[in-house]
Amino acid sequence: MTDEIWTRAALKDVVDEWVTGSTPPRTNPEFFVPEGGTPWVKAEDVKGGLLYETAEHLSEAGGRQMRRAQKNAVLVTTTGTIGKVAVAGRPVFCNQAVQALSFRKDTVLPQYGRYFLLSQQPLLLQLANGTTIPNVSKGKLQSLPIYFPSIPVQKKIVAQMRMPEMLREKAEQIQRLLKQYLPAMTIQAARRTKTYIPIGELLAEPPLTGLRAKASPTGYGPAAGQQAEPRRRQADRAGGLSACTGAGETAQPLQAPSNGYPAPKLGSRRQRAGHLGG
Repeated sequence: MTDEIWTRAALKDVVDEWVTGSTPPRTNPEFFVPEGGTPWVKAEDVKGGLLYETAEHLSEAGGRQMRRAQKNAVLVTTTGTIGKVAVAGRPVFCNQAVQALSFRKDTVLPQYGRYFLLSQQPLLLQLANGTTIPNVSKGKLQSLPIYFPSIPVQKKIVAQMRMPEMLREKAEQIQRLLKQYLPAMTIQAARRTKTYIPIGELLAEPPLTGLRAKASPTGYGPAAGQQAEPRRRQADRAGGLSACTGAGETAQPLQAPSNGYPAPKLGSRRQRAGHLGG
């Protein structure tokens, strides 16, 4: 087969395994598990590209009476929402709204089969019955004609069409990994990192070093002028005593006279000598 030759065949002639899905009894809760089991594909799980995870999983007991679709099977919705297509990234189960097609490996690539079925969505909508819930039967889908070139040409077509989807899938994969590992990495980093900060750097103002009679408006230290005033009075008192005493003399406190008049104010030593001499 050369690159210029395309082959036409019925879809059923190029599919090795065809799986139609079903739903286990909901009355047994042991059939369904939130995680850890096998993905159970419903129409709302089919979003294009590769499909790895689903909203619900089946336990071993739940999938015991069902057929499992192989990895790389092409999943197409045929009930309700018609014509959504994805490729199974792992073995999966399907419900009755999804059919799984495993193409012959030497005839049709899974991704090429997906792109072909996507291109046939308008035709699938026409093939759907006219009931309240549209449905494309397995027989109608099997008789759908498919056109395909050789495997090398299919690879070239898929490579060109897959580039945007690969970027999107890579971004989704990174998001899944971050969601899974980032919380644990953050906790480990917090445990390993130790930062020591002096307590003084955490205070807005210096701490109190003693009791104050009256706090400042900010709550720390004396009010403005309260501490300076007593110091000035002490300095004035010390200056007056030094003026009244000479070198080597001891200052004596002034006593009020017995007649009730206040004690006279004494000036310097020279002034007192002049007063006595007059």
